[in-house]
Amino acid sequence: MPGSIGRPEPYPPGVNEHRDVDSVTLLRQRCTGRAQFTNERCEAYAVTVRADGRVLWDGHAFVEVEGPAEAVISPSDATRLIERTHRRMQALRLRQCAVDHTHYVQVDLGRAQGEGTEVVRGCGPRFQRVARPIDRVAETGRWR
Repeated sequence: MPGSIGRPEPYPPGVNEHRDVDSVTLLRQRCTGRAQFTNERCEAYAVTVRADGRVLWDGHAFVEVEGPAEAVISPSDATRLIERTHRRMQALRLRQCAVDHTHYVQVDLGRAQGEGTEVVRGCGPRFQRVARPIDRVAETGRWR
């Protein structure tokens, strides 16, 4: 419903080719194995970028800001990020991660019409290539 709380206004034609996708969430989970106790780069957090430009942060461990925080970015940057992530997720497949791998990454694409989410979870360089742009556009460095 246009104008309802938690949902952005409808997109003008041509602004978002995946109009049913209105958010992307990056979840970086705590490290596993020995790394969770010794690796200072084991940041654990979730960040959601919504098509209307809202950025929702939830810091879990090894971050400067623990708990919730919010920011706003350009809606056009947010929409481009969502579209780019949607395209890149098509190529990812679930992969088994080594027990001592530093980070598990989960990327969710939220659907505007409440049709559920598209989720990809894994680790390694292919997943980091999807995760890095989310961190960059959401400017998570302000909280990490």
